[in-house]
Amino acid sequence: MGIDSADVTHPQATDKETERPEAAGRQQDNATPDTGRITWLTLAAIAVFVLVGFFLFRSTGQDDGYISYWPAHTLAHYGHIVNYSGEAVEQSSSLLWVLILGICALVTRAPVPLLGPLLSIAGGALAVVLASRLATRMNRRISPYAVLFTASAAYLMYWSFSGMETSFVGVCTVWLALAYSDYLSGMRARIFEVLAATLCCALVRPEMSAVLGVLVVGIAAALWIRRQRGLQEAEEFKGVAGRIGILLLVALGCILGIAAFRLAYFHSLVPEPALVKGVKQFHLMEGLTYLYQWMFQPNVSCFMLPVACLTLVGIGWTLKEALTDRAMNLARLVCALLLLVYGGFILSVGGDWMLAGRFLVHILPVAIVLAADTLGRFTPTRFLPATGAAITLIQLGGIIWYAIIIGVGTSPLSAPQGVDPQIASGFSWFERNNRLYLRDAAPEQAVDRVVTRMRATGSPTVHLFSGQMGFVMYTLGTKHYGQLDVTDRHGLADGRLVGCSVSKGQPQKANGLDIRFDWFLAHQKELTQECHIPAPDIIYDIGSSNAKDPAQLARQHAAQLQQYGYALVYHRFCNVPPNRDWLPGDNKIAVEEYIAVRKELLPTLGMHEVPIDQFQDATL
Repeated sequence: MGIDSADVTHPQATDKETERPEAAGRQQDNATPDTGRITWLTLAAIAVFVLVGFFLFRSTGQDDGYISYWPAHTLAHYGHIVNYSGEAVEQSSSLLWVLILGICALVTRAPVPLLGPLLSIAGGALAVVLASRLATRMNRRISPYAVLFTASAAYLMYWSFSGMETSFVGVCTVWLALAYSDYLSGMRARIFEVLAATLCCALVRPEMSAVLGVLVVGIAAALWIRRQRGLQEAEEFKGVAGRIGILLLVALGCILGIAAFRLAYFHSLVPEPALVKGVKQFHLMEGLTYLYQWMFQPNVSCFMLPVACLTLVGIGWTLKEALTDRAMNLARLVCALLLLVYGGFILSVGGDWMLAGRFLVHILPVAIVLAADTLGRFTPTRFLPATGAAITLIQLGGIIWYAIIIGVGTSPLSAPQGVDPQIASGFSWFERNNRLYLRDAAPEQAVDRVVTRMRATGSPTVHLFSGQMGFVMYTLGTKHYGQLDVTDRHGLADGRLVGCSVSKGQPQKANGLDIRFDWFLAHQKELTQECHIPAPDIIYDIGSSNAKDPAQLARQHAAQLQQYGYALVYHRFCNVPPNRDWLPGDNKIAVEEYIAVRKELLPTLGMHEVPIDQFQDATL
């Protein structure tokens, strides 16, 4: 007995058999194909997921979301994908997300910043549905727990309201595990679904191409070892080997096809962010710290402990069965290997700089399904409902905890302070309910005034230098498309600095190139002569939100800009205080924001210089 071609339930299976760990992985685990219908429990869980998310988080979007919004906007309105300067540069890390947003914006004519959060919320809901279906491939009785655990996952809920691709990455990986396990087991032989799931994964994140390749090789290696150990019959192995060969061809075809498209369209094999985020170095200790922080750290992620521990036990037990037992459940093997491979990626790159375990969400639905399966295998039937309810309650507590400590949303009960209602009226609902975007609304208006005056003087192109490629630059781009030339000091939105010999030795961090504006201005002549990077007319940026003495740092920035021939025309500490009286705590977002122009432009622009020791707006 080895891997059954259908991997379906035997009528004689009993709960007692499924409770025993030694029986796990066999057909007696009640693995069945789903009927395609969504249960009432799943619908109720999705409803709670959406309602709780709107009430507690409302809008969790980060500035980086607009890096993907911009190419989606240009795709919908101009028919091509370009960066802020109009160049064919892939500034988004998720080509799939750009395509989905662009097509939806083209069809609906709705603004991309409104569609982004709506679609990411839909992605979170879809992850709950697919987790339920994947769970049935392991043991049909654990499907309700997979639904409850996924719908109450704090990280998934947080990122589902961000407008970023994160929840859709989770959808793609859980769909991949479902499609691959069905195809390999022979439960379903729909090659189109395998192709679609593979394409989805390869397009949604740049690292997924490598993950896919290693995953398929890992599955093949595991089954070959089983054959060598006599755990699988020759005829059976021959059939599965043929299906693995098809998977390998599909994965290779998708990877090469996407690479060829990127090379032809963007003249690069990978997106720009993948070139500058320090992925060329191995960051094992940073990766271990990242996993500890977002899975086990008591004061940060203690609510993740049950699912994290169950997942680790599930991975270990699955691999032990694969190498020692004659019976094996392929869905478990695919999930375990996928988690190991992506976990290896996180360890190698050191994780991510963003909050709420963003990289973990990419595989969180798969991990939750394996955790629910482990719970079902090791927990006696009479204790299973109470244990599942306890884990769900712990996770719901985690949602409330996160809403308290990292919420950037506004209260539905009162209007936030320090926001111009006229400016906010032009925003989408999600932008009006996000303090980060409201904070940057005034600086965006100020930069727009400077750009508008420069264009009025007859300047055909306005050259900007900034490290902020999100909300402010997106809004400027929609108003001044074709008239902006933007250099990103982090190298995410253009390839100028990363491909320049002058800046070649600059360090790379998790958020891109670490190039300060004073270094850039000090090397401006070399950058222009050797790499054709134009001198900026306008510099817009923000200070550090973690500075011990923000005022002193702000004065230092002003003095450095003045030293290199630039004059401040906007210099303020921007903040939108929290107004959620019903939720204590605050994710502090106050930050210094400044706009500087070349001094010789002041008379033409009709603006005066803001003194170094003052904070005001001279663009009005």
